[in-house]
Amino acid sequence: MNKTYPIENISVDVFDEQYFGDASYRQRMDTIQHNGQTHIFKHKQSGNALISEVVTAEICKAIDAPTADRQLAHITKKQRHYLGVISPDFTDDDTIESLQHRFEFDDNINLSALNLKKAIYKMKHKTKSTTPQFCGQFIDHWLVDSFIGNWDNGGGVNSAVRIKKNHDMEMAPHFDGEKTIFLYTPTGRIPQERVASLHLGIGQSNANYLKRKFTTNVTKFKDALVTLRDNPRLPDICDVTGLEDLYTTEVPRDKLAQMSQNVLDGYKKRIDLFVGQC
Repeated sequence: MNKTYPIENISVDVFDEQYFGDASYRQRMDTIQHNGQTHIFKHKQSGNALISEVVTAEICKAIDAPTADRQLAHITKKQRHYLGVISPDFTDDDTIESLQHRFEFDDNINLSALNLKKAIYKMKHKTKSTTPQFCGQFIDHWLVDSFIGNWDNGGGVNSAVRIKKNHDMEMAPHFDGEKTIFLYTPTGRIPQERVASLHLGIGQSNANYLKRKFTTNVTKFKDALVTLRDNPRLPDICDVTGLEDLYTTEVPRDKLAQMSQNVLDGYKKRIDLFVGQC
């Protein structure tokens, strides 16, 4: 049993289906009823993805970034068993008309190599948002994704953009963190395709652009990272021991202990890198 990431056991009769996105990209989300509230249930195929989801959610909370609550869950439905992550349904809002997933502003899939200035330019023209705060919300999301190394984000938002009934836009809470640079294998190693992202951070040209155009956002983010570095809960956030049951094959406890230490060391180095760049 992990004290930071307990696994909730839930029995349901059905999964309700809902979709968001457009014709080019439709995302299915299953919802369940739990404790009198609708929850989004995200199926995951690997223990790494499950662990990454809940760890990145706690990191978001620790730096005061908007995030959907995420909890590990073992769902039983008609004698079938599913492992996944549940989140209170943040789409259930009378002011929300639709959601769009992977709202892309650039074709570059390497987030660390993204030209942020061009991405912002494309975003303004593509979204035609009349909400002044939307651009700042996007920057805040992008900084968080860069920090956790959400490497498949590319030039998009691997969370969701909420399209409001008055046609304004706002960022949904961060809720997709299954592919990060800290998504270690059970042996404690980082997959090779993500190693480069460890050393790039946000990139010097992006850092210069942000400090000129989004000074308040960058300063707030930097201060949050300094606070995270000194947060006594950081070792607990990175501790994934006791979660062996999330893997379909047996994982020795010492492997997850090494994985936990690597994640902790990685975040400490990541904090120093980003504080230096910001």
